[in-house]
Amino acid sequence: MQGKPVRKVQPRESQEVIATTGKVELICVRPNGERVPVTVAVGHPYPTIEGDWACPAEIAGLHGRLTDVHGIDSLQVLCLAIKLVGSLLASFVSEGGRICDAKTGKDVELETYFNAGRPTEMAKARLASV
Repeated sequence: MQGKPVRKVQPRESQEVIATTGKVELICVRPNGERVPVTVAVGHPYPTIEGDWACPAEIAGLHGRLTDVHGIDSLQVLCLAIKLVGSLLASFVSEGGRICDAKTGKDVELETYFNAGRPTEMAKARLASV
């Protein structure tokens, strides 16, 4: 029986995450009160031609498509992509923002998704580059 074909070409960073492993719709409330619809999505990990693995992620409405995260295997890169997204959202909250469920309007506790209590160095570096 044949396995899944290896993806030979890395997707362009500007492409939208279409095939997702996980996705959630949120409303982010900026410190000034502006409400921003946000879609958080983590795509499927894929092997690269360099021999490592990559995983697409995006926070549409806040950061857009992020640079694909790279790692040594599919599980590691999936965990790293989820951690990056969680850290960026935690940074948004630590700067005075609120994150609400798009359906209920209730505040979302990031720990229930990401166990993200404070921004990581990876998130701080990403924010510094914006």
